[in-house]
Amino acid sequence: LVHLVSQNEASARLIKEAVIALGSFAHGTDENIRAVIDSHAIPLLLRGLFFSEMAVVEACVKTTKIIYQSGIAPCELVYEDPGVVPQLVQLLSESSVFAECAAIILTQSCMTSYHQITLCAQDVVPALAPLLVKPWPRCQLAAVMCLATVVHHNQATAFAVAQAHFNGDSIPLLIEKLMVCDQSAEVQLWASKCLSYLFQGQAILDYESAICVKVLPTLVRLSKPEHSVRFRADAIETLAHLIEESPKLQELASISDRLIFTLADYLHKVDLPEPQYVKLRQVNLCFIFIRIKLYGGKRPSHEYRPEEMDTRI
Repeated sequence: LVHLVSQNEASARLIKEAVIALGSFAHGTDENIRAVIDSHAIPLLLRGLFFSEMAVVEACVKTTKIIYQSGIAPCELVYEDPGVVPQLVQLLSESSVFAECAAIILTQSCMTSYHQITLCAQDVVPALAPLLVKPWPRCQLAAVMCLATVVHHNQATAFAVAQAHFNGDSIPLLIEKLMVCDQSAEVQLWASKCLSYLFQGQAILDYESAICVKVLPTLVRLSKPEHSVRFRADAIETLAHLIEESPKLQELASISDRLIFTLADYLHKVDLPEPQYVKLRQVNLCFIFIRIKLYGGKRPSHEYRPEEMDTRI
């Protein structure tokens, strides 16, 4: 299959079918994906993004997405050819299929500050912005995941995203609008992550009220038992990092909708890999410590709440 894709004289139809077959093979186990990677198929697939036949481009971007979504593909391959990132950014403005696949590839290949800065320099932020308001849930998720990845622990890219606008609205405002209950839990979580990262990067300090009334309650709600253990662990970890340096957010978190009781469940062994469980247990003990430190085991004053903070949005 890889040999067929590499043949310059092969027809577009043959190349497309070979790429689709590679994608089907990669849809199997991690061993299958590693076999595709070891066969040096990724550079050929990335080269296929420049094909004149859009059917071939679609097959290549779909198969590349499958490989990169596994999390084991080498991200540096995307940056070896300086034309690949601009081409992926351009595909963000095509159909929903192209946009979703391109956003996922960019997200999974963004692992260092160099990658983050490179993506920003190639105008990935204005290219992703329209996807936040499109009626395409899968594209919205892919877009907000990409933005969160671009700004994570990077103040320079965080300011670039915070200062960007689309149709008169700031990007943070567009992201905030995704944290409503009619959005999927995944979209809400990644929107919360993105705003948390922007806030931690001091790019949206004037957004503290939105952090208090939208982001924090959303993360608390997503830690509830109706979600999977791994999903809840992700929400709790994000919440822990968000409140780490803010006594005000710590106090709000500690009184939010029985959060302490929810977290106490995790002090028992849960179905998580041991390193992740140990980390989660440490986070929970930190929250319980915050509660004791702030109130000495007493109920908070009525200045903050007569009842537990409501996290419904």
